[in-house]
Parts: sequence; structure tokens; C-alpha cells
Amino acid sequence: MKEEIRVVHTCPLGTGGITSMVLNICEHLDRSKINFDYLTYRNQHEYNEDRALALGGKKLVADNSSARNSISRIFLKFYNVYRILKKSETDIFHINASSPYDTLAGIAAKIAGVNKVIVHSHNANSSNLSKFWILVNKFIKFVMPLYTDAYMTCSTEAAKYMFPKRIFKNRNYIYVRNGIETEKFRYNEKIRAKIRQQIGCENAFIVGTVGRLSKQKNQMFLLEVFGDVVKKKKNSILLLIGIGDLKEKLIAKADELGIREKVIFFGSASNVNELMQAMDVFVMTSLHEGLPVVGIEAQAAGLPCVLSDVITRETAILDTVSFINLKQDIHIWSDVIISYSKKNYERKEGTEKIIEAGFDIQSVANDLYFNYLEILNNKQ
Repeated sequence: MKEEIRVVHTCPLGTGGITSMVLNICEHLDRSKINFDYLTYRNQHEYNEDRALALGGKKLVADNSSARNSISRIFLKFYNVYRILKKSETDIFHINASSPYDTLAGIAAKIAGVNKVIVHSHNANSSNLSKFWILVNKFIKFVMPLYTDAYMTCSTEAAKYMFPKRIFKNRNYIYVRNGIETEKFRYNEKIRAKIRQQIGCENAFIVGTVGRLSKQKNQMFLLEVFGDVVKKKKNSILLLIGIGDLKEKLIAKADELGIREKVIFFGSASNVNELMQAMDVFVMTSLHEGLPVVGIEAQAAGLPCVLSDVITRETAILDTVSFINLKQDIHIWSDVIISYSKKNYERKEGTEKIIEAGFDIQSVANDLYFNYLEILNNKQ
């Protein structure tokens, strides 16, 4: 085996949770022994691109935007993945997948001569798929073993959704925790005071969330819930961290609810760890998730969490996590959120328990490196 292992991750270099985790892992590896390249499908400069390149990786672009329709886009994407990997010296092609369809790039990798293909599930569902795409995903799960050498997942539910029944039933997959830089999130009163002053919310009850402004993250529902929070607790502020296509619609929704001045659309942030110090409670109303890394970060910061019950219970490391059904009345959501206000709840240190549970990024990086070695040495 050559000295340096080269792993190509299918990974956008924007602001998402998958990107954050992959780059965090890379930063904690011995890059003289192993390093990552990043295959993206967007031919434009991305938020985390410079960070990725600074780690010694390359951005590989399989752009299919010139295609005229969805069918030609699929074939152009497939061809570009093949062309790129054929010219690269790739030991492992690591597919970070949100749906079975995402794994088809593994066929192109195998044809290109890549030694090992890993399918890594980061999602536990897909919303509003047509009957056609449901059938397509079922077929892909059936043929997945033909081009997949190893399976990884962030949670049991994500494994169940993504992998063939036989793989899931036999637990023939590797559990890779969504690791975080735990020390960065350790609760700090001084940072809390500084950030709250900077955003002009020293005396506010801050409800916070982090994620793409997208249908999956379901911030429209969160705005409705927060509207009820404000009725019951006037000094409440909603801190929305993230960017996405729904921003203008969310602003319009906040206007419609009469809470626009109570909602901070913060945009992307490189200091999420500090912004979490300023929050009082963390909320996620997602329609589906794998295991959200921001939920682990929030607990490390000592934040109580109120999550939709579609999110796997494996997210709950501390006993300060509540799960609520999205069909429940918004009054129930708002009551639970307000129950964590300062007069009822004393913020607790969460970092040590997160480390004990195996979510520290250094531990995750070490384990993944040895998993890579084992997969490469497997001759099957």
C-alpha cells in the first residue's frame, strides 16, 4: 500500500452539516498518512472551499448544469464522475448520501477502477417523493451491493432507510458518530454575555436553530411555533442561523405572523459555537434527519433541546432533550420551549457527557482512519 491514502468524498463545500463533519475529521487526521479530496456537483466558489483546499485537498467538480433535462443531467453527472476518478489516484470513494439515488456514483467509481466504495448514510427519510422515485430508490437499494464495499451510517434509522434489508438486518455496517470539536462548545458565561451584547439581546429569551433555510428543516412551522412563544413570553427572540432558498419566503411568513422584528436571520456563521452560548434553548422542527450534528453541538454547549420526533432518539445524549410530534398543536411546542426559560431551568455543563458518549471529533477521526485501513485490507 502506498504511504498516503487518498479518499474522495462526495461532499459539497457549502455550509451544511455533512461538510462541517467531513472537514472537521480531516483537520484531526495525520494528513501525511491520509487526506481527502472533495467531489462536488457545483462549479462555483463555495463557503468552505478555501478551508478544504488549505488542508491539502482538491476540489473535483462533476458539473452537469449544461444538461437540457433531468435524464441528460443524470448521464452527464455519471460520466463526469467516471472521467474525474479515472484520472485521479483514488483509494476510497466515500459517498455521503442523503438518498439511495446519491449512491449511483459508486457505479461510475467502480468502472473508473476505484478500489473501494463506501456508502455513508446521513439521512433517515426523504420527503414528498413521487411513486416513480420511490420505486427507483427501492431498485437502487437492491443493486447497491454490486458496487458497495462497505456501509457507514450516523444512526440506526439512517441505516434502515438507506441500506438493503439484508445489510440492515445483519447490522453489516459501521456506525460513524457525527463528531464535534467538543471543547469549542463548552459553556462559557463570558462568551454568552459578549455575543448577546453584540446582537443586542442582553435581556432576551433566545430560541435558536442552525440549518439550511429549506423545506427539510421546516422553519415555516418553527415560525408558527415561535409566534405562539412570543404571545406567552414577550421578550423572546428567534435566532435563525443558516442560508438557503427559502429565506425570502420565511421573511414574508414572519411579516405575516407579525413577528418580523423578533426574528434574526443571521445567515451563515463561522462561530456557531459562540452563538450557541448566547441561546437559551435549541429547537429543530425538521421533517427528516439522520443524526443532526448541530443537536450534539447544542448539548455540548449545555443547551436544552426541543426536537421533532422524526429525529432519531440516538441524538439525545443528555436528559435535557425533548421530542415532540410535528402534528402536535403549536401550543404544546411553545409550552415546552418556554419551560426552559431561566426561572425554570438552570443551564448545565454538557461537554464531558458528549465526550464519554464518543462524539469528540478526535476520537471519531481516529476510528474512521482505522476503519479505512480495515476496508482497504479486505480483499473481498
